[in-house]
Amino acid sequence: MRSRLLSFSRSRHSLWLWLLAAWLWLPFGVHAQDHIVERAWLEDASRQWQWQDVQKQQFQPYTGMLSRGFGHSVIWLKLRIDPGLRPASLQDPGRLMLRIRPVYLDDIRVFDPLAPQGLAGVTGDTHHPRLSDYQSLDFLLPITRGTQPRDIWLRLESTSTRQIDVQALNASDLNRVSHTQQLVFAGYVSVVLLFAAWGITYWLFSREHLIGAFGLMQVAALLYALGALGYWRTFWPQHWPATLLDQVTTVFSITAVSMAIFFHVLMIREFSPPPWVQQLHVGMLLLLPLKLAGVMVGWTVEALRVKIGWSKSIEKPTLKPSNGSKRAHLSPSSTLTLFVMRTNFFGACCSSMPADCSRNTKLAAEPSSTGTSSPLMSITRDRKSVV
Repeated sequence: MRSRLLSFSRSRHSLWLWLLAAWLWLPFGVHAQDHIVERAWLEDASRQWQWQDVQKQQFQPYTGMLSRGFGHSVIWLKLRIDPGLRPASLQDPGRLMLRIRPVYLDDIRVFDPLAPQGLAGVTGDTHHPRLSDYQSLDFLLPITRGTQPRDIWLRLESTSTRQIDVQALNASDLNRVSHTQQLVFAGYVSVVLLFAAWGITYWLFSREHLIGAFGLMQVAALLYALGALGYWRTFWPQHWPATLLDQVTTVFSITAVSMAIFFHVLMIREFSPPPWVQQLHVGMLLLLPLKLAGVMVGWTVEALRVKIGWSKSIEKPTLKPSNGSKRAHLSPSSTLTLFVMRTNFFGACCSSMPADCSRNTKLAAEPSSTGTSSPLMSITRDRKSVV
């Protein structure tokens, strides 16, 4: 019987590895030609500069995705567009589409010398998604293709982390990339939903506090993922205000981090940590209503800074058994679960820029702190597995 169980376990692990390999291959299988050949950025601390002002300023070059963290300053991007990198597609040959992620950025304005009066378009999660001509999981803004290389400027203002990636794609490349992204995002959401359903169902029968906390963590992570990946804005009703969408995404982000902290606190308490550690954990949990109150009164940047700081402090706890009767380890299945969950989210993030997946690793930094990629720990206590 034991040999059969071992054989079944190995077969199950092999199946997971094959699924993981297929999952990771999918984003790399799609190539899209980005028509942006040069990138540079500038920070406007005064928040007063206009498009005519920034054209005279010195920009700092960068590659890949720009990440400037939290702050009240305005970020300007200077992007060099080369329409000749690939022939125009048969579908909408006179335009390129700017594809901008992530979708929790507040206000984005694009300035183009070929646009009437210079303003090519406005987008962001403070603008109602139903008013956009293009419904997508991304921010999409069309610009004139042109015939010669030129510079365009992008103004970014956001209370969330000022992390942005921009691509300029042909219509055919955009369609292909978007279809792949939808498949990967839907698979990722399904995985999180599966873990949430398992945790809640298991808790209903076992009443294990740790399992219940794991289920709540996954539910909170699911709600945040629906916002961060663009699903909330896709289904946002016409009569609901866009400002509410921005606040909902922020609240779910904060709540997801707090639920992840709650799960880790319960897990660490299995090892009887010192009293001062337990008091620290209680203080971390009590910050949730303060952070939510900060969002309500307009201190969103400060509340999100607290969220990231406290989540990192508990991200890698050191666990030590308190006596000889308690032992802790990661079982093979739990180790594989951790690997699959972390890699699945990385794959979902990579899918947003399939043309160059390697530059996308920073995108997973904030969502990973919400607990969507937390390990499902197997805590062995008196030879009985809790999880």
